[in-house]
Amino acid sequence: MKGRQHTDGARARGLLPRVRATVRARRTPCAPHSEADPRPSRVPLSVPVSGAAEAAATTALTSAVASIRRAWLDQCAEDFQEPPRFPCLQKLLDYLKRMMPGSDPERRAQNLLEQFQKQEVETDSEVHGPFFPRILRRRKGKRDFGKTITHIVAKAMTTEMVKDLSSDTLLQQHDDLDLALDRCYSGDTVVIFPGEYQAANLALLTDDIIIKGIGKREEIMITSEPSHDSFVMSRADNVKLMHLSLIQQGTVEDIVVVESGHTTLENCILKCEGTGVCVLTGAALTITDSEITGAQGAGVELYPGSTAILERNEIHHYNNLKTSDSSKSTLGGVNMKVLPAPKLKMTNNHIHNSNGYGVSILQPTEQFFIVAEEALNKGAASGDKKDDQMLSKVIQNLNLEMNNNKIEANVKGDIRIVTS
Repeated sequence: MKGRQHTDGARARGLLPRVRATVRARRTPCAPHSEADPRPSRVPLSVPVSGAAEAAATTALTSAVASIRRAWLDQCAEDFQEPPRFPCLQKLLDYLKRMMPGSDPERRAQNLLEQFQKQEVETDSEVHGPFFPRILRRRKGKRDFGKTITHIVAKAMTTEMVKDLSSDTLLQQHDDLDLALDRCYSGDTVVIFPGEYQAANLALLTDDIIIKGIGKREEIMITSEPSHDSFVMSRADNVKLMHLSLIQQGTVEDIVVVESGHTTLENCILKCEGTGVCVLTGAALTITDSEITGAQGAGVELYPGSTAILERNEIHHYNNLKTSDSSKSTLGGVNMKVLPAPKLKMTNNHIHNSNGYGVSILQPTEQFFIVAEEALNKGAASGDKKDDQMLSKVIQNLNLEMNNNKIEANVKGDIRIVTS
């Protein structure tokens, strides 16, 4: 019997890649074969068999299916990683409880669900940190045949939409932005025509893609889903969002989080309801010709060791914190956390009309600038002069380059060093 089980398990592992490929070709990722019944369909027998033979065939099939499910749960757990509700895994578990109660696949599915739920609770309990991963999806990379696809997102595709594309461009048309993002591999481009869209997959960007609107950016509106904590989150090496309006509704975390890699926002409008753009340790951000407004904290927040380039942007009406904590009201339109120092280049930006500072530099301790303060104390004639000189010294130490920026009408002031 053990030999038979070993053979079934080996066959299951061999069949698993084909089963996964077949399932993915027939459904959206991580959804069961059908809403009603996730069981694999049976091929009807074309020849009559005896009752004993049919029973034996059924037993063998059940054993093989159980082995496939065990192998899938053990070796490809990431296929079921769909926070926050894990619908595919939930449906599989419900099926196993009905059809195979007390079985090993049921126990494995239950354990995997509990593991994912625990990870989700830990994620929700953490504040964004420099080493805490928020995206658990794996990168797909490039397609096996090396081609890239342009995904057209529109209710109906017309020849006018594709007239400027080269004749050898591979196209797919979608009326659902979420589905288009789900079908992307590295190198693909998603082209969005005017309309209002939602896409939970914007919080799971792992492949190097371009997402761009065609037409006026105000007319390509992407809204967040209130049931999700995050809106746009990336750990791709290089992802670009262009000519879009990102409108935060219900989500309370940052409108955009760059967890790792490099994210570019070009000619975008970011209407925040929660906090603004966050760049975690080691990640990089470029924002050009964009508008960020309405953030409850800083418009752009840089964690230690991050890098950002901001050019020709308008950042305004931020720091609208719904709290009585005065320490949080010191955040600027651009807020930097030091140790190690982030790198920031700002050129031709307009930062205005906030309840905090234009730019804030958050130092963790009083001793961080002790060397600079000792030098300044020797020659400072007044408090204002000392502050100005210290800011100059800090800007040099922080690798902070600021040119031709307009910072005005901020309640707390233009730029300030803040002690945490």
